Amino acid sequence: MTNQLDEIRKEIKANPTDKTKKEDFSKLLFNEIMDQSEKGENELAEKLLNELIDFADENRDNSTILLYYGQAILNSMPILFGRATQTDLKGKINHLREIIAKTNNTQLEDILAMILVNSVYDFSLSRKTPSIHEFSLELMDLALKYPNRIKIQTACAKGLMNATMYFLQEEDKQAARDYFKKLLKIVEANPKEEMVDSRRLLELKQYFG
Repeated sequence: MTNQLDEIRKEIKANPTDKTKKEDFSKLLFNEIMDQSEKGENELAEKLLNELIDFADENRDNSTILLYYGQAILNSMPILFGRATQTDLKGKINHLREIIAKTNNTQLEDILAMILVNSVYDFSLSRKTPSIHEFSLELMDLALKYPNRIKIQTACAKGLMNATMYFLQEEDKQAARDYFKKLLKIVEANPKEEMVDSRRLLELKQYFG
């Protein structure tokens, strides 16, 4: 795969306007990032991810490239949490936000929502309470902005569930109750969708009365 990447890099350099070649390159980069991650070659995977981030930044008008970029960020978060600093992690999320703001790409918004859900959970493992508040509030903002987009609503519900459980573990019952109320509001507004674990939801309803 490395030789293939090198070859396509040369081709793009020789013909930088070849849209198809650029899309092929982003796909190859994404696949290689995933392959190297599975092999445990996290340093190489992160290097390729940074290359894809830069490539997407240079091609913000290409939705295919942006989609591979977003999916790579989403799927690489477990690696990044094991290697990167909190500042670096937030930097990658901020960069995604910036691209969304400039492109209005709805697919990237859906991906951002899923990344925020995962971040609420992952940051809870290291007890980064301010970040959990930050990501949960951003999810709620997205849910308010897009009341009819089920992927966004579902992501918000899942993120709020994660936040509720975290604050219960931290014995901050007031914060847990606040997030649970907002979670319940979203779930009740979408009765046909199974957004979170129904058994756990029932347990929380009984707990908070």
